[in-house]
Amino acid sequence: MNVADRTAIARGFTLLEVLVAITVFSVLAALAYGGLMSVLDTRRETDVRMQRLAQLQITYLQMERDLQQAVPRSIRDELGSPVAALRGGAGNEVLFAETRGGRANPAGLVRSSLERIAWRLKKHTLERITWNVLDRAQGDKPWHTTLLTGVDSAELRFLDAQRVWRLTWPPPRFQALPGTAPLPRAVEVVLTLKDWGRIRWLFRLPG
Repeated sequence: MNVADRTAIARGFTLLEVLVAITVFSVLAALAYGGLMSVLDTRRETDVRMQRLAQLQITYLQMERDLQQAVPRSIRDELGSPVAALRGGAGNEVLFAETRGGRANPAGLVRSSLERIAWRLKKHTLERITWNVLDRAQGDKPWHTTLLTGVDSAELRFLDAQRVWRLTWPPPRFQALPGTAPLPRAVEVVLTLKDWGRIRWLFRLPG
């Protein structure tokens, strides 16, 4: 190796070579960063969807349990008037209210296994309401639990014993004596969600 070759090696990289290397590194770093951000964005979107799906599943299962444990036990409201065991529909804020069994009693208290519950859509939020007693007195306060948000609307139909779908329950012939109204055979619930559009749930009742 002559003196000129040794001098070229000792000199190292030229300024142009350094600039090219920096440019290439910057491009690769930008691509890697963009790819990482894309992966993170996708993961965030997936997490949001999974959380939403879990919220829907919890809501469905709770409503299913409520309707499958409905019992034909009418109640009296705060004014002493009879109320059907299950009533709802007609586009009211309260989607439906019912008497159901299976009330949890982990402490073994002396009380009924029945409870009165209701589902309400208010300000795009689906709530479940429970009362401590069946036949209420004035001043009895219910408990509210938020189950599903982002709900634009809710539509209900009730299937009677003749397999006729009705928009309200109980049927008109029981309006004079609501306490004698039977349970519907099934309840259809159609929710319109802000993000997922329309979803349809069909619940079969006991009996």
